[in-house]
Amino acid sequence: MAAMGARAVVVRVLGLAGNLVIAPLLGPAGYGVIAIGMIFMVVGRFIADGGLNAAFLGREQPPSHRELRAIAGFQIMVTGAISAAVFGIVPFFGDDGLAIALMASSMLLTVPRVPTAIVCERDLQYGLIVRADIAEAIFYNVLAIGLVIAGLGPLGVGIATALKALVGTSILVFGGPVGFVRPTWRLGPLRSTIRFGIFFQLSWVLTLVRDEGLGILIAVIGGTAALGAWSLARRLLIVLTTVFETAWRVALPGMARLTEAGESTKKIMEQGLAFAAVGTGIPVVGLISTVPALVPALFGDQWGDTVDVVPWMAGGMMLGVPVGTVLVTLLWVQDSADRVLYIGIPSVILSLAVGAALLPAWGVEGAGVGYFVGQATFFVVCFLSSRDLFTKRAVWGGLAPTISAAIASFIGYEIAARTANEWVAIGASLAAGLGLYFALMIVLDFPSLRRLGRFAGRGVGVSPT
Repeated sequence: MAAMGARAVVVRVLGLAGNLVIAPLLGPAGYGVIAIGMIFMVVGRFIADGGLNAAFLGREQPPSHRELRAIAGFQIMVTGAISAAVFGIVPFFGDDGLAIALMASSMLLTVPRVPTAIVCERDLQYGLIVRADIAEAIFYNVLAIGLVIAGLGPLGVGIATALKALVGTSILVFGGPVGFVRPTWRLGPLRSTIRFGIFFQLSWVLTLVRDEGLGILIAVIGGTAALGAWSLARRLLIVLTTVFETAWRVALPGMARLTEAGESTKKIMEQGLAFAAVGTGIPVVGLISTVPALVPALFGDQWGDTVDVVPWMAGGMMLGVPVGTVLVTLLWVQDSADRVLYIGIPSVILSLAVGAALLPAWGVEGAGVGYFVGQATFFVVCFLSSRDLFTKRAVWGGLAPTISAAIASFIGYEIAARTANEWVAIGASLAAGLGLYFALMIVLDFPSLRRLGRFAGRGVGVSPT
């Protein structure tokens, strides 16, 4: 967790620094082109994964060499087909089509690293993965910024994305425990994991339908400028995803090893949900409190739509991310991927329906409201469908940080919105929001806050006072 957390901080800080340069140079329309390329990349990667990687991480038996060869072959077939399809439609995007195609084809360059990543993650050995991710981030930002400044625009970002994938793959393949695994086109060794993989993948397809579906609705109804504002909002949420991305990477293999050792699932649920909720509340409060001043200070007044949508998206994540991280992972460990799928369906339907209904009148903010409604629905359905795991302690562990974050975020936001000097507003709202959040947590659930502090102390190798 500490290694992946440090990796996430470095990668996200580098990404934010790059966006501070790239976004103003490209403008909302150019940034919208990059968002389209990202949609193809995200969709393609999830389809290529097939849920098989997670199956190998969660099961007790480690994957054989034959299975690693088969999964490499499967992913080459899928990413190759998707890349070819994208190249076939890029003429419809005019001069920006090549940038989109390069971003999509970078998926092929990531396939050779998959066997190494599976073996390392099963053993909770993340050092090599951390080094590869940081090297990718540094290489990408330097190259992308340079090419955009040189006048290549979105094409420069596309070139940097493809070469970044090559750098990370080289580090993992040549430095990993299994080296280059020659792919095979015989998929028989994957038969035992197919059922889990199908339901696991369908659950992530639901998430893709929600996130990328909202993006498509925004592009169709509001245009590329509106999509650019939405995309920047998602980029700003890296301060939040930095927290739970680490948990997502470690949770499945970590909880699988814990349950194999006989740990109680109810205890994991109680401590895990409280830990995730307290940790998520810190960046949520920090971002919502400062966003009225942060966005214009860093990017300019033309990104006002981003200011409007961030609180809805961050608030939705506060509701859905902690319970999703802990409960969903426990269900996957219990081989209940089908149950996870059914839990997620109502939230996706409501997100898209509410977003589509509000977009014409509310603009990008309407999509944010749709996202929030969907996450709130997900929270409720999780509780109703898994009441056997939600002890009173688990429920309060999730509610106390949510209540504290809502109150603190509102106060911080108002301070930032009413303070004239943007940089003074950022400092004042951040201090007030986080100070109030910690004060409320001390009153409502001090043991969970203390547990997070002890974890942070162990992570950096010091003893908290």
